[in-house]
Amino acid sequence: MSDSAIDSSLEPSTINNPSYVLASALSNVAETESIGMNLTHRINQAYFRLGEAYVNFGKSTFESCPAPDSTAFHALVFGSAVVAMRAGASEQVDQTVSEAGLKKRLERARRFWFVVQCLDERVLELVDILCVSRLDKISFVRLRQMAQTLSSLTLASRVLRPEAATTHIRALNQ
Repeated sequence: MSDSAIDSSLEPSTINNPSYVLASALSNVAETESIGMNLTHRINQAYFRLGEAYVNFGKSTFESCPAPDSTAFHALVFGSAVVAMRAGASEQVDQTVSEAGLKKRLERARRFWFVVQCLDERVLELVDILCVSRLDKISFVRLRQMAQTLSSLTLASRVLRPEAATTHIRALNQ
């Protein structure tokens, strides 16, 4: 632990006290974890909102838009979404983000949106326990299969952190 992390207004004997240093370091970890959970919650919310906006963009842009969880949706909507974001919202979209970067974000957001739809929108209240990066590894085909054939608990156990799946199902049943 650096000296700058220790309160300089304390007596030197307190600063050199191993118990104080240990307690201070533990307090620092707790604060940092709290900040991290808050950021995770905000990031997950942002991915859901991006997915929702992407789906709504597709539905409003194309008269016969395919289902949002289909490969056809991405094939039809992605190119138009990139053009619209680059042209119409240039102040809001970082022009240095590559097309591959946009694709990754939009696909992750669409997966997140789909899972939220399958698990019920009340999962947003628990969104800090949803692991967005795990969704990257699950194809839409697999997500649809799980949504159609597996219980909510099984689907939740695949996309939520293990300790959170049971909590999520309990919350939905209340």
